[in-house]
Amino acid sequence: MPLCDGFAAAREIRKTDRTTPILFISLARTELFIGVARKIGANGYVTKSDPSTRILEAIDSLLDKRDFFPVESPPGQIS
Repeated sequence: MPLCDGFAAAREIRKTDRTTPILFISLARTELFIGVARKIGANGYVTKSDPSTRILEAIDSLLDKRDFFPVESPPGQIS
């Protein structure tokens, strides 16, 4: 994103709207990034390397008002 990162965009959305679902689709698969996304108020997190079916599953979950955080980070990552 040329003007801000996803965390900044999510923070801006949450300042004015607590109901819009936010799904992070990221290259990063770390507990740190996932934790920050959750803290900001994201409703889901998948990685770009996940199969497209997982991304569609995440979107369906958010549309059904369910969070989607199935990403497991590798051992030893910062939490």
